[in-house]
Amino acid sequence: MVDSTKFWLVCPRCGREFEPGPRWHGCETCLDAAGYPHWLEVRYDLKKVDSTFLRQEGRVWDYAPLLPVHDPARVLTLGEGRTPLVQIEALNRELGLPNLFLKLESVNPTASFKDRLHTVSMAVAREMDRHAPFSRRQATPGLPAPPMRLGMASPCLSSPIREPPRNNCA
Repeated sequence: MVDSTKFWLVCPRCGREFEPGPRWHGCETCLDAAGYPHWLEVRYDLKKVDSTFLRQEGRVWDYAPLLPVHDPARVLTLGEGRTPLVQIEALNRELGLPNLFLKLESVNPTASFKDRLHTVSMAVAREMDRHAPFSRRQATPGLPAPPMRLGMASPCLSSPIREPPRNNCA
C-alpha cells in the first residue's frame, strides 16, 4: 500500500500502486488493447475506514469514508443521492422479470444520475485547488449546479455548429 492513506490507486494489470491525486492517464507501464495507458482502480485499507456509515440512509456524502476526499466536513452538497428504486409492474410483466426495479434519478438536484459524480469531482477539485471545471454541454447535464453552489466558475464548451447553450452553463 502506498503511504498511509485509506485509499490509493492500483493498475489491475501490473499491480503498480500510485498515490491518490491528479492522474490524467492510467498506468504508463501498461497499455490496454487500444494502446492507451491502462485504467487504474481505487483500493482501500478497510481497517482505516469507519464502518458506521453503513447504517445510514444513502445520500452520497453518507458514504464519505469510501470517497476520494480527505476532508468531507468541508464538502458543500446539494443533497445528491438517496434516489428511490421503483417497480414498474407493466414493464415487469412485459419482460417477465418480477423483481426488476428502476432507479428514479429525477429526485437528484438537477434530475441527473451524474449529480453523484459531480458532487464528488467538485469536492476533489476544491481539495486540489482547482477553481474552474470545464464541461461539454451535450455530455454533462447537471455539471454547472455544483460549481455554482461552490462559487466556482464553470466554463462550458460547445460545438460552433450547434446552438449556443442556454441557462445550463455558467
